Amino acid sequence: MADKINVLIELPGASRFAGKLIVRLELVGFIKLMAFNARYGVYVCQATTMKKFVFHGGASKEGVMLAVERLWGLRTKNDNIADAVVAAKLCHSFYRDISIAEVECIARAG
Repeated sequence: MADKINVLIELPGASRFAGKLIVRLELVGFIKLMAFNARYGVYVCQATTMKKFVFHGGASKEGVMLAVERLWGLRTKNDNIADAVVAAKLCHSFYRDISIAEVECIARAG
């Protein structure tokens, strides 16, 4: 049996430029459609869920970078790379069939 493939999409944050947000959401929709057609598991989450996963609550960009280093021993050059690491680890959790709701419950309990 082939490994299950999951795709995790972080929803774009609010933008003061409505057109920019619409383009981002269209891209999210396109990625979801392509992943669904390929029979990939598709998960969509807010940035706050990703922060809860590593930090048990809200965190600054620097806080996420520090949490990634503390949890997985990975020192990242910038917050985008740290976010990618968190997304990969969160997606791996979904591979083990943990839902977003369970991730948030685990974060609150931690």
